Amino acid sequence: MATRSTKRVAIVSVAALFYVVIAFVLSQLVLLAGFQLKWIPPEATDMSSMNSIHMLLIVSLQALVFSGLAAVALLLFGKSGLFSSFPLFGGEKIRKREILLGFLGLLAVDLAGSMLLKALGVEVKQFEDLNRDTLLQCPHCFLLSVVAVAPLYEEFVFRGVLLHSVSRYGARGVVVYAAVFTSLIFAMMHIFDSNELNFTVVIPILFLGLYFSAMTLWKKNIRLSIYLHMLQNFIAGILFLCYPDLPV
Repeated sequence: MATRSTKRVAIVSVAALFYVVIAFVLSQLVLLAGFQLKWIPPEATDMSSMNSIHMLLIVSLQALVFSGLAAVALLLFGKSGLFSSFPLFGGEKIRKREILLGFLGLLAVDLAGSMLLKALGVEVKQFEDLNRDTLLQCPHCFLLSVVAVAPLYEEFVFRGVLLHSVSRYGARGVVVYAAVFTSLIFAMMHIFDSNELNFTVVIPILFLGLYFSAMTLWKKNIRLSIYLHMLQNFIAGILFLCYPDLPV
């Protein structure tokens, strides 16, 4: 029985990884087609001159591809168990005090990640190529992309579909594996900078992914993780726009 469960976990894990790779490649092809067909301005490829509208457009297109493929996976493979259905907005009721406690826990996770990076002597370089002056021309577009669009599709894909699809097989050890596995993929999706791969963000985002996974498994839905993800991105976005010398 254990062997059968292990095989299922392995199959679903490979399928989940394959899905993320395909979704990422396809999203890049959609963006490339947009550039070639002049739907997306050429300057949107240069993060140093990217404005808020460009960011909103790019994040929205990526969200459409990732969420669309995840929805198709649920429809096609939900009954087979490969990508099972998940109580995205059902489960337990979210209370205001749980959001407050979750936010305090989020601050603790951010602090723990920062302390670990400091102990390792790693300096996080994030958003360094984005031009704050151009983003300030349309700050609500920037905030809409990072506070609303990104958390919704990332939580739907990584915690709502992938986490549950892996964790539903096996005992507690499989759940822990599923949380680590999907959180690592979630972190690796954030390493792509404008000119090079930025691996310095892996540790803090891995910590966040594990925390969002814990909240999802606790409440048996993704609503709380969405709220906390939005709060996290809102604070980071405001700090980024208002405090140029503060690394976020």
